[in-house]
Amino acid sequence: FADANHGMMEVWVWKGTWRSTETLASIQREGHCVGRTCPMAIGGDVSRPKFAVSVKRTNAAAKNAPTRSATVNRVEPEPEEQNTSDDEEFEPERDLVAERQALIAEYEHEQDCRLIVLIDNLSSVSVVLLEEILQDVDPATDLHIMLNTDGGDGEAAIRLIRQAQAHCRELTILIPMEAKSAGTLFALGAHRIVMGPVSDLGPIDPQIWVPTNGYMGAKAVLAAFGYAEEACTVARAVSQFHVAALANGTAYTAQEARDAIAHAQHQLRQALAGNPSRSPEQLQLLLATLIPALIEEPQAHSALVSAEDARRLGLPVEMRESSDPEWAMIWRIWMAYFDIPEQGIYESATWSYLLD
Repeated sequence: FADANHGMMEVWVWKGTWRSTETLASIQREGHCVGRTCPMAIGGDVSRPKFAVSVKRTNAAAKNAPTRSATVNRVEPEPEEQNTSDDEEFEPERDLVAERQALIAEYEHEQDCRLIVLIDNLSSVSVVLLEEILQDVDPATDLHIMLNTDGGDGEAAIRLIRQAQAHCRELTILIPMEAKSAGTLFALGAHRIVMGPVSDLGPIDPQIWVPTNGYMGAKAVLAAFGYAEEACTVARAVSQFHVAALANGTAYTAQEARDAIAHAQHQLRQALAGNPSRSPEQLQLLLATLIPALIEEPQAHSALVSAEDARRLGLPVEMRESSDPEWAMIWRIWMAYFDIPEQGIYESATWSYLLD
């Protein structure tokens, strides 16, 4: 699959035991990962494959980090008949990747930038895969990231801002549909945020683990504690509801909720500071507006922040109408990904990672 004349590639093995004698084809046959044949550069640049393997997550833990990785430096080729059947099996998927990457390349030509598509809940895996794709990006060029996410890890969002800004002259986040929670944090670190009629940001609403209820909003936990405590101590109207509310948590839970809200405010500051063109004065003004609007006031984790809402808050949002040629191109690219079953997609004109 790869040899000294064709460079090397990385294979992520999600279950089973890696043996140096295993070939990529045998890994595919045994179901360790969903693979894609990977044409390597021939002649000049041998460091970058046109396609990367498509990785299959096997459990909830694998959604945050791979359990094992291995780098294949040399693998003896399979018999030609086997290679042919493998090629035929993955040919339709390669064709779809090539079509999407052609759209990305067209957008890059029209906008004079580099474009990366990121569709996933943000995590440490996002940081790793984005850094790999960014190795090809010239820091003197503009970088556009098409982002669609329900949220994820706020710490990962801050790291994504830092690494994206380090690899470009100006960072633009394109939001075809939604960038919620940690995705909103990521967008706040950009020079520009491009949104259309159906695009939304969301609140920065920290969640904490409550043993009897699972993950709950930190503000909701504090509100429930406060209401029950007031009823029991001030109004002296003790009921089974109030007793249950206090019994389901501890003083530690309440403090954890307070800490989560304070940390969300700190992350908001970090995200805004990730844009190197912001002055300290601009940063303070935005914090004074965004802490109430995105953290303190929203009543639901699913609350919507439209392009107009975001502009009124002072964010660098550029609204695109449906008839705008740039938005039409953005929407074409987004629709190319809309019905892909994979939960995580990281793709550029030269790289493709699809995570189940």
